[in-house]
Amino acid sequence: MEKSELIPVVSADIETSKFDSNSFYIHQKKFGYRLKVSNESYQLIEFANGKNNLDEIKALLKDDDVSIEFLYDFFYEKMANYGIVINKEKIVEPISKPSYLKLSFIVIPPKIVDLLTPSLKFLFIPKVMYSLLALVIGLLTVIFIKNYELFMSYDLKDINWLYFGALSFISVTFHEFGHASSAKYFGAKHGGIGGGFYLFSPVYFADVSDVWKLSRFKRIIVNVSGMYFESIMASIYIIVGLLFDIQMLVIIGTFVFLHSLWNLNPFLRNDGYWVLSDGLNYPNLSKNSLLLLKDFLLFFFKKAKFQFTIKNMFLVLYAFVNQSFVFVFLYYSISHYGLSLITFPYDLVLFIKDVLNSKAELSLNSLLDFFIPFLFYYLTFNLVRSLILRKLKKRTNKNNTAPNIV
Repeated sequence: MEKSELIPVVSADIETSKFDSNSFYIHQKKFGYRLKVSNESYQLIEFANGKNNLDEIKALLKDDDVSIEFLYDFFYEKMANYGIVINKEKIVEPISKPSYLKLSFIVIPPKIVDLLTPSLKFLFIPKVMYSLLALVIGLLTVIFIKNYELFMSYDLKDINWLYFGALSFISVTFHEFGHASSAKYFGAKHGGIGGGFYLFSPVYFADVSDVWKLSRFKRIIVNVSGMYFESIMASIYIIVGLLFDIQMLVIIGTFVFLHSLWNLNPFLRNDGYWVLSDGLNYPNLSKNSLLLLKDFLLFFFKKAKFQFTIKNMFLVLYAFVNQSFVFVFLYYSISHYGLSLITFPYDLVLFIKDVLNSKAELSLNSLLDFFIPFLFYYLTFNLVRSLILRKLKKRTNKNNTAPNIV
């Protein structure tokens, strides 16, 4: 059969919705793919109704620049790769787990999560949410400022680490229920709650990928709802600790509050990252902003095209800060700490021995002395590791390249 006679058919497993004025959101439910496509691409997909062949679609478009080859590539290669258009000759692989999340696993299945989220939806009624959020933030801020010195100097050896671990687990679980409950409140589906590793650190997550079909404002609410729930839990710990004079509970509650604030960091894939991504309506923020930075640099060196808008310049600045942070920090560490970086492993061993022998306190103040050197080694290791992996990948690709046959 000639390509022009082929009749493209859209899969019955897709769900579509308007993303913004210039694009649509498409979810391939069977294979898990979620795409943002332009209005023009979406119009083409609408033509794949099982009635029009490529020649008829070309005629309907009334555009001489659109060829049969272009239409074939669009429907039977690009869209078929994601299972959006049916191509029986292609094997569509289900979407893999995010590359930044390692060894992920589900702790609480979707069905269990779904049993609890309906009863938590009331916390997102606007009057309840805004009032409670203002109250919680005000309370936590006042208590943290008032007890700052106690918190920084508190001997962490006095904490019952079994209680600390259990209460921390409860708070981060409640954090993820915040994401799932808000998604449920706005009509999006949620998956399970699980764990994994991000940058060698254990992380907890809730699968709320379906929120991409929601409006920008609702997606932002879903993003901050984890911090909202975690702050509520921190307030409960602190209030109970103050009422019953349990100092350890106040310290744990403050730790939980600080962990919640850490999630505002927009340069790691924390809640703050997704808030910024949704606020700008810019999916794949880290990757796409880096591509925009490259285009910006090419504009100066190779006179490539670049659109100077406030949004694009902000994204270029974001990508520059994101990429340069590691090198700026490494330079700062070497210039300010010098030989302390070399002796860090030995100093850390001595400190641990002193703590175990009760010759030194285990407080945040004492741990801060090791924070910069530890972060220096951590970032250096990750930088060297990524460079080695990149080099190995290039070598593998080179070896797998078929030789030219003349």
